[in-house]
Amino acid sequence: MYIPLPLRLTLFFTLLLGVALLFFGNMVYAQAEQRAYRDLDNALSSRAASVRLGKFLDCPGANPNPSSSPATLPSVDGLGTGGIAIEVLDDKLHLLATTSNLNPNDFTQASVDSLVPSPVPWDGRAAHMLLQQYSNGATSSMYSTITYQGQHVRVYSTISTSCSTHLIQTARSEQDIEQSLTDLRSLLIRGGALVLAFAFAGGWLMTWGILAVVRRITRTASSITTSRDFSQRVPSMALAGRDELVTLAATFNEMLASLQELQS
Repeated sequence: MYIPLPLRLTLFFTLLLGVALLFFGNMVYAQAEQRAYRDLDNALSSRAASVRLGKFLDCPGANPNPSSSPATLPSVDGLGTGGIAIEVLDDKLHLLATTSNLNPNDFTQASVDSLVPSPVPWDGRAAHMLLQQYSNGATSSMYSTITYQGQHVRVYSTISTSCSTHLIQTARSEQDIEQSLTDLRSLLIRGGALVLAFAFAGGWLMTWGILAVVRRITRTASSITTSRDFSQRVPSMALAGRDELVTLAATFNEMLASLQELQS
């Protein structure tokens, strides 16, 4: 199958550029994803630390009756609905305090992107695992991701022993992060496609111009073969200076001059 040389060179150049763009795009996306989730984890752990250092856990008598209504923690992040929800539970996983919006008509407390009601605890499996690990002297904090009402929710669980054993869970939806990453992926794909289109067009024009000397040599040789007229010469159009192809055309003209002398 015949494929013109300019097309082959252009396709090869575009392929190399596409591989480079793919590698660069994946690297940018991975770094953005890693940074977004690292910032989310840091925010969750800092909110838990603010509760651990707050007044609620300073006194052993804070909400001693699990059957009573849980205490209301202030919205530590000050973002209201859509921010980070916090739950404080005892070692039996009874809710002691929360910032979650337990009343759908009350929008003064932090919930997770209108996920009402909030589960208690946010991640029961992680809560039981963490309490078991803590009783065995292992780690006292962990991160987990759950799916709740169709959304991925990032949960940070930690143990506090300032008074008695308390479990603190902070949670935030990953929906905004996922949307941002989706937008970034779409931007990288569209940008990469646009760059490849310009690269293909530019590469085709560049190779077509570079090989113009070869086409002139071919036409001249074909004309001489038909007419047996060695007085013909390859037109010189060295607009970009003297390069290897221009030298080739000049050498070809010198050869034609020699053949013309021999013929005469």
